[in-house]
This record gives sequence, structure tokens and C-alpha cells, in this order.
Amino acid sequence: MHVPALLLYEVGNILLLKTRLGATGLDDAISHLEALPLIVAPPATPLLKRGARLGRELGLTFYDASFLALAVELDCPYITADRRLFDRAGALPRVRHLSRTGPLA
Repeated sequence: MHVPALLLYEVGNILLLKTRLGATGLDDAISHLEALPLIVAPPATPLLKRGARLGRELGLTFYDASFLALAVELDCPYITADRRLFDRAGALPRVRHLSRTGPLA
């Protein structure tokens, strides 16, 4: 699965704000990220520009638009469980809501 590098920071933020993990637990959780089958896209300028344009056009945050920009760049589906994001970007052919998606294999 391809993800923007931003995902790693978002997961780190969730671990800090939404869990009670101590230093060792945080270290372990972050180390486990390496085991996930993620292909991390670096923050390249063309991708950032596309994200900014999509964010402006669709009324999305730059963060949300960055994920969508990567899907556009790779010409692959973008699956989201975020209803607000889907409502704003769902008209794009590659955007799908998780509730309307079959098993992910």
C-alpha cells in the first residue's frame, strides 16, 4: 500500500494523544510500523503542489488532499472511511468510501 510520509506522523500523533503508552510502548508501536507493507512516498514538490491544488478545489485540508494527490499520482483507488472527505471528493472516479468496498486483499 502506498502512503504519503505524512501517515507516519499521523500515526505517531495518534499514539501520543489517543493512547496511554509509555516510552517503551511508544517505541514498540513505532517499530512495528516498519513491519507493515507500506511504500512511503517522500514529500516531493510535484506531489505537494498537486495536494495543495486538490485541497483548494475540493475544500480539503492539505493533509487529506496529500493522500488523494498520491492516489492521483499513482492512478490507483483512494479508499476512505472519512464521510466528510468522501462527500467532497467522492465525485472523482478513484475515490471510494470504505463502506462500499469489498475485502481488501
